[in-house]
Amino acid sequence: MIYCKKCGRPNEDHYRFCLGCGARLEHQKASSPAPKSPSPAEIKPKTQPEPAKSTSLASLSRPMNVGSKPAPESKPAPAPKPAPEPAPPAVEERICTNCGAQVAPGNAFCGKCGTPYKGPTSSKTAMHHPVTPKAELVLIQADGSSGARLPLHNGERVVGRDDDTFKADPFISPVHARFKVDDQGAITVYDEKSLNGVFVRLDAPIPLQHGDTFRVGLELLRYHDAASMAWQPSEDTDATAPQASLPVKNWGRLERIISPEASSHAYMLTGEEISIGRDVGDILFSNDAFVSGRHAAIKLQGDKVVLEDLGSSNGTFIRLREPRQLKHGDTLLIGQQLMMIHIVER
Repeated sequence: MIYCKKCGRPNEDHYRFCLGCGARLEHQKASSPAPKSPSPAEIKPKTQPEPAKSTSLASLSRPMNVGSKPAPESKPAPAPKPAPEPAPPAVEERICTNCGAQVAPGNAFCGKCGTPYKGPTSSKTAMHHPVTPKAELVLIQADGSSGARLPLHNGERVVGRDDDTFKADPFISPVHARFKVDDQGAITVYDEKSLNGVFVRLDAPIPLQHGDTFRVGLELLRYHDAASMAWQPSEDTDATAPQASLPVKNWGRLERIISPEASSHAYMLTGEEISIGRDVGDILFSNDAFVSGRHAAIKLQGDKVVLEDLGSSNGTFIRLREPRQLKHGDTLLIGQQLMMIHIVER
């Protein structure tokens, strides 16, 4: 048995998620002790079975009165028919809507995939007519072809490095993202506080907020607005102004991120538009083969700053700040895995 570290519920060894709370179970490899050989003293000699006693023919004869007619034989009364055994109570068929595994009675979560159990499912539907998923996550391989397909049924599906599909990607957290499909078929993706986030490919210009992070090729860039760069004295200082380089009139700044706590370059945003590319633009990444010649642009439009993809081959991806409802054809980047949402036609 495996005891859940979150709620303490005992679970069978083959389950990967707690049947009581849905938390992932930690399996420990334990070597089973070798069977103990019995000592000679413990070995008992096998006893020969007693031979069955044969019945004497004499015992089959019936007693008779000499010189008189035999007494009529009395027929034994017929044995009463046994009462029919009651039919066993019907067992509710509980099928996980995500992976199709059997969910034992009383369990609130699937022990195979961790999906919450929503309600009874017909065994006929589960065994003979598999439930058609509402949508699929289609992985896109390096050559652009379709790879593995992950079904999305009503309810929730967790994606992470704990899944065999993504276990080789070190940039994916053990529990990275969650996809939820409601009764109307709407699909929403949630970032489960992953280290590297969930990115979605732009299909239209989008306003930037201070702290937004986006990807251009292999470059990870973060936007800072002008207000964040203005010095403001704190209450615990004597209001002495810090010295710095000559100020540049700008409406924002980009930094190139090389680790969670460090950046290698900073680019001041001036004028009305800053273009990014490999060959043409204000900010160039000449050594990144995944950046198009003219890839993306950041534009000042009134009091808004807008990020726009300029028809690049590999797209511009922005990190999600909050849950996002997805539509057919949306492309996501999770770790190094590129995947597309495919809505199954009804």
